[in-house]
Amino acid sequence: MSNPLRVCRECGREARNEADLEKFTKGKRNRYGRRNICKACQNAEECQYYRDHPEKNLEYAKNYHRIHPSQYLTSILLWQKRYPEKRRAHVIAGKNIPLNSACMNCGSTEDIVRHHPNYSKPLEVVILCRKCHGLVHRKELSVQIGGGNRDAS
Repeated sequence: MSNPLRVCRECGREARNEADLEKFTKGKRNRYGRRNICKACQNAEECQYYRDHPEKNLEYAKNYHRIHPSQYLTSILLWQKRYPEKRRAHVIAGKNIPLNSACMNCGSTEDIVRHHPNYSKPLEVVILCRKCHGLVHRKELSVQIGGGNRDAS
């Protein structure tokens, strides 16, 4: 039996031919142009790092538009073209509903956003902080027009 071309340092998966090498992450400086970690383990490592360092990811996200201005603008324009109903609802709500109140879920006054449960009704929004808004989109929190809420669990 021949030696494997690559062995994952995390799970021990072996690459014994060119097709198996495709399961390993690319690395220009590495032998066979592949690193010694498979794509599945690399993905798990990145997800764990993302969970362990939320402040670094948040800082990068906040500065993304300064670092990559053309890609940022392109992605915004693409989103607006792809979702005209959502864009319309955001514009109408932005002109008519001020963000000078507290989160309807936790009462926070920091980083307030408008949540549209139904984009066809642009003036029916729920005022939430960014953290609670994320919970709503991950289906960990349910909210209703008028401020009522309940846990999704």
